[in-house]
Amino acid sequence: TTIKTGVGTSFRTPTYAELYGSAFNPANPDLEKEDSKGWEFGFEQSLSESHLLEVTWFRNLISKQIYYPSFDSAAVNEAGTSVTDGLECGVRGAWLDGEWGYRLAWTYLHESLAAAGLPKHAAHASLVWNVSGSTSVGIGAHHLSDHSWGLPSAVTTLDGYTLLRLFASHQLTDSVKFHARIENLLDQGYDLFNGYGSRVPGASRGIYAGITFDW
Repeated sequence: TTIKTGVGTSFRTPTYAELYGSAFNPANPDLEKEDSKGWEFGFEQSLSESHLLEVTWFRNLISKQIYYPSFDSAAVNEAGTSVTDGLECGVRGAWLDGEWGYRLAWTYLHESLAAAGLPKHAAHASLVWNVSGSTSVGIGAHHLSDHSWGLPSAVTTLDGYTLLRLFASHQLTDSVKFHARIENLLDQGYDLFNGYGSRVPGASRGIYAGITFDW
């Protein structure tokens, strides 16, 4: 068992556009910098020689958060303290002397900085078969729960979705590796937020391939 924790502070100064305006938003020269304090606490637990569980809780406190109340307004400092916190869990391992490998990950976002709500739940899963020392194939899944997005003046609600992918790689030589994947395997329809208060369709099924050279 491994216990781990971390504490940190940071700050963000206003950007030039936030202070002096742009073609899209007026200026606010009185903006103050953001300050944040954060911490995380977690552990890793070996379940066996080939399986590992990881759990981490995180929390951030941001004072004077800089944000835009609407699309055509000046940036302002949020009064009080903004909070983000959540839980990340994962388990990974292998079977049959590494011939099969897997990874599962889940994130629970309790509070976020978005004016609307980012997904409360996000999950990832993958299963890989190492066919030989040079070839592997796998399948993966990515899930986001129902959520909303946007500024207070234009919140867009998005339905949850689950996307599947296939991927493979083959080491042709010591220095050349071929890899390919199919994203959104089932051609699932889903919506994204375009940043201006409306939905746009997500990418349909796509096939990608490439070659990596090492020298």
